[in-house]
Amino acid sequence: MKHSGVSKESLCGLINGRMIDAGITHRKNDNIREKIKSLEASFKRAEDWRANTGQGVTDEGDLKSALAKLCPYYDQLAPVMLERASTRPLYSSDALHDRGNIDSDSESESDVENQPSSIGISVAKYGSKKRKSVEEEWNDIRSSMLKVKQEEDAKRMKIEEQKLALAVKKEDRESKLGEVNLVIMQAKAREAVMHEKTQLLLARRQLQDAGVNQDEIDKMLPI
Repeated sequence: MKHSGVSKESLCGLINGRMIDAGITHRKNDNIREKIKSLEASFKRAEDWRANTGQGVTDEGDLKSALAKLCPYYDQLAPVMLERASTRPLYSSDALHDRGNIDSDSESESDVENQPSSIGISVAKYGSKKRKSVEEEWNDIRSSMLKVKQEEDAKRMKIEEQKLALAVKKEDRESKLGEVNLVIMQAKAREAVMHEKTQLLLARRQLQDAGVNQDEIDKMLPI
């Protein structure tokens, strides 16, 4: 079943979200959509080869190796892509046979049988080049992810250092402020004591001026 434009867009958005979570922020849905198309194309080439030339390969190891060359992610894509109608071979074995008959009535049966092999070799060469470009692109993505992660780690480290520096400054400022407040409180306390003594002496002086006996003054306002 073919994906609709909406489902593809949703898939691209989901993949983009996962990439953003991983620190890759420079990829857009268009880039992801083109990547999906590239994977679909490489899978279709591999599937076309398997349905035609690959039918003559009896060794399972050789078959898997050839498919991997045409589509490095064949095993991962096969469970999903084989259910889609769009992955049917571009040319069936019968179609290739018919085309051979049209090209030349005198063409022998051996020539027709050899035709799919030559096409398979061409597809394999093209797939090899395509595989290289896919690997290079994924290597670029991994390098970009690593670079972004390193940059993010450096930013976080710088922010933590700034927070620590601010915390130290704040603590130092609060400590100095506490010292200043202590000095102010001590000065106010001394001022209060001096004021109290001054008032006491003035009161004693007033009593003396009024003719009160000194013993009475000492009892009333002791120093």
